[in-house]
Order: sequence, then structure tokens, then C-alpha cells
Amino acid sequence: MIKLHYLRQKKFKFGLFLNKIREGLQKKEKFILVPIFKGDEQILNELTKNGFIKGYSYVFRSASIINLEVVIFLKYDAISQSILQNITIITGSVHKKQVTHYDLKGLLYHFSKQSTIFILSTSYGILTHQQCLQKKIGGELIFKIN
Repeated sequence: MIKLHYLRQKKFKFGLFLNKIREGLQKKEKFILVPIFKGDEQILNELTKNGFIKGYSYVFRSASIINLEVVIFLKYDAISQSILQNITIITGSVHKKQVTHYDLKGLLYHFSKQSTIFILSTSYGILTHQQCLQKKIGGELIFKIN
């Protein structure tokens, strides 16, 4: 019972994390400061690796690791348009969307005309749909970027 409560709490904080990024992009900010929780670092690594953000840096407010925050450096193109056009949160505390390797192929066929990247939570950690297809694994769809 405690573990389920923790997972719900984690997903809620995860949604807040993505909403902060979305708000920062709408306000055309160069960077944003957000609290970081378990799993967020892997998401930031994927966003950096795929060129959606410039990078991130840790900010320590106290000696405790509990108060850990991160500065996220947002990325824009030459005409000040956000590289991240749309972030859609797919999974939530109640609605979880598990997909198999074959489901991912179907999703990609459906979204083939768009440059969409799906981020999944897998047994290997947080991965993009391309990495999941290479490893032939599925997972929980967390959000999509297009």
C-alpha cells in the first residue's frame, strides 16, 4: 500500500516538473529552476541528448539532498521559437498506459507524419521510443514531444 502511494506521489511531481518546463517555454525564459525528484534526471538526460534543452545544473540549497533543485537551460532556435513545441503528458497517477514493443510500432505508424518522440519508463530506466524499439522492449508511456 505504501509503495502505490509513493508511485502516485512521484507521478504527480513528475507532472509538475514537465509543467514547469512548459510554462518556462511559454514565457520565453532562458532557464528555469525546479525541484528534482527520482527519475527526473533520466528525463533531463534524454531531453538534452535529443537536443530539446541546452542542459541542466544542480543547485544545492542546504547540506541535505532532499532540497535538491536543478536549473534547466531552455533551447530556442534563431527566431526565438522553442525547440520543444508541445509536451503532452500521457500517464498520470490513475491512468497508466503500458505498451509493448509491437504497440510502439503501431504508434509510430499513426504518428509517422509528425516528428514525435515518446518517452517511456522501462525496466532499463527512462528511454525514448527509438531506444525501446532497438532493445525490443515496451514500458509505460510517460509523455510525448512534438
